[in-house]
Amino acid sequence: MPAGNPISQHQNSLSVIETEPGATFKQLNIEAPGSTFFAVHKEFYKDIYDTKSPVLGNVNCDGVALVKHEDKSYLLLVELKSNLDTDKILQAFKQEVRSFLKMASILSLCDSYNINDIAICGVIACHPFKSETARTKCLDRLMMERDAGKKDARFKYRMVTERKITTRFANCQWFIPADALTDDLRNHELMLSLVFGANYDDQSCSIPLADVI
Repeated sequence: MPAGNPISQHQNSLSVIETEPGATFKQLNIEAPGSTFFAVHKEFYKDIYDTKSPVLGNVNCDGVALVKHEDKSYLLLVELKSNLDTDKILQAFKQEVRSFLKMASILSLCDSYNINDIAICGVIACHPFKSETARTKCLDRLMMERDAGKKDARFKYRMVTERKITTRFANCQWFIPADALTDDLRNHELMLSLVFGANYDDQSCSIPLADVI
């Protein structure tokens, strides 16, 4: 793989590394004994975009990987953020969705590709809240935004409180026009997980694959 690749596969595991200078949350390891990981280098898909398109855009997540686990296939989309900031969580979600659409456009060229054979799993990793007070303030703000009818407030609130949600690509229409997706894509499920390091100052964490699929 090219030097500086932020994602790498190992025996039974996958590592995603944040390469941005100044980042404080730097690495996520996903582990699954007996599984097969195939890391997809960003150079493979990052330049598939149209500057005028609201669908793809020139944004990408930190890591993409195909995984074979217990006879099931998964596409993992991983984004690391240094702060548990709900706007950054939203940004990470958009990065992952757009990276998936780029991958889907490439995979659709393969005769054997069928979107229904692959489970799509997004993973956002960051520091936890610094304190319970910080968490409470965040939730209070999100509830006010939700009550005021802000489109993305419900998504942010669910991510912070549930930390693992399932949605459909059709529900992304507040930033991806529904008519820009095929019927198969609109109806396909996306599982999204928010994972934290064990402690606020941790710069990395390791999780079992089962936590995010």
